[in-house]
Amino acid sequence: MMIRCPNCGYEGKPRRGSGHGCAEVLILLFLFCFFIIPGIFYLVYLIARPTPISCPMCRYRHVVKLPDPPKPPKIKKSRVKRDPLLTPDGSINSDFFLKPKPSLLERIAKATGLTKQQIGILSGLALAVLCVLCFGVYIVVSEESASRPRPMATWTPIPGPTATPKPRATPKPTKTPRPRHSEIDARSVCEEFVRDNLVAPSSAKFDYSSERAVHYGDGKYSVTGQFEAQNSFGVMVRSLYICDVHYDSATDKWYLDDLLIE
Repeated sequence: MMIRCPNCGYEGKPRRGSGHGCAEVLILLFLFCFFIIPGIFYLVYLIARPTPISCPMCRYRHVVKLPDPPKPPKIKKSRVKRDPLLTPDGSINSDFFLKPKPSLLERIAKATGLTKQQIGILSGLALAVLCVLCFGVYIVVSEESASRPRPMATWTPIPGPTATPKPRATPKPTKTPRPRHSEIDARSVCEEFVRDNLVAPSSAKFDYSSERAVHYGDGKYSVTGQFEAQNSFGVMVRSLYICDVHYDSATDKWYLDDLLIE
């Protein structure tokens, strides 16, 4: 930015001052000593306030700003990548094939900024430290294994060949005879007994999800359930039945002990 001073006629770059007088500094210190939050706001105001400019010759503040001279246009550089195999004149670059590739040591030296001698010394020191650590671990392990008590070897006589008795054949478990009655048979028998006591036996529809059969032993069962059947008026009515039956193994027949239909 260029200025022109109407007081002395200077034209050029201005002088930039801090713009913070003694009074402003004293006010800032007072606010920070007694009122912290207002002091912070006042400090932000002083920082954000534009810096005043003045004439560097006579310190006159009411200067006139001059327009900036036009900037020269920027020349954009071409970003076309050049083929490393070709020279700028278009011929084949022979140095590309003759140039040796950098070794691993040279790459490390270039990356770390060390010389080859320094890298060799550091590698030797690292190898020596690694050898010392391995030797120390070997000594510690060998001392621990030597301090452990070793078990004494005991001699046991080998018995001679003897006739081993043949193992006895274990008797096969005998299968218990399966009873000829079950809960399913008791349910079927009770359904037949219920049909015999209905007005329309063919219309009976049993609810198998509600049937429960209890076995009391010796072939005695108690079956409860629900069914739907037509009454004397031909209307389907839902009823509950309780049936007690028992199975006689001598005659291989079922007998009804009690039947209750509600």
